[in-house]
Amino acid sequence: MKPLSVEISGFRAWGKGPTTVSFPEGVIALTGDNEVGKTSLIESIMWCLYGAAAMREKQEGLIHEGLRDMSVVYEFAASGPLIKVTRRYTLAGKTTLTLEILGVDVTAATIKEMSALIEGLVGPYEVASRSWYSPQERGKLFFEANPAERRDVFGQALAIPESWATWHNKAKAQLAKYQRTAETDGLRLQDFGE
Repeated sequence: MKPLSVEISGFRAWGKGPTTVSFPEGVIALTGDNEVGKTSLIESIMWCLYGAAAMREKQEGLIHEGLRDMSVVYEFAASGPLIKVTRRYTLAGKTTLTLEILGVDVTAATIKEMSALIEGLVGPYEVASRSWYSPQERGKLFFEANPAERRDVFGQALAIPESWATWHNKAKAQLAKYQRTAETDGLRLQDFGE
């Protein structure tokens, strides 16, 4: 998933809004001082894509103090097409969820069905929470670790069950198998580096 922009209104510290954040080409991390909204920005995207299931608290607690509703519009590219997801929630308990792919509205009978469509595009919450969305404590572990520990943290984030060395050796063995097959067909694959 390649993030393009997120428009936030009434979500946590982001205030009434709307506030639009555009992601530059190749962005891989958000950094900044404490209490500037980095975590809220990522949580707004997670809420937009996965709803209440992605949050540690009830949706009512996500609405900026003094407001009665919130919305997040997230635009991204997934395997090519431009996708736009919009989720709105009001203190009256009403949720709306819309999906556009290449500017065409996609319809579903229920929020649950629409959520399943979105999850089919971006993967399940469990995968997102281990890969592209890394809470601060996991990021801190990563940056303070030595190279071997970093590989293990990365492997845990991607739910790789083996150690990095085991996984790496399996990948090298698989590449060697493909190399032998390719050579019998007159092809040559690039060597797999360490």
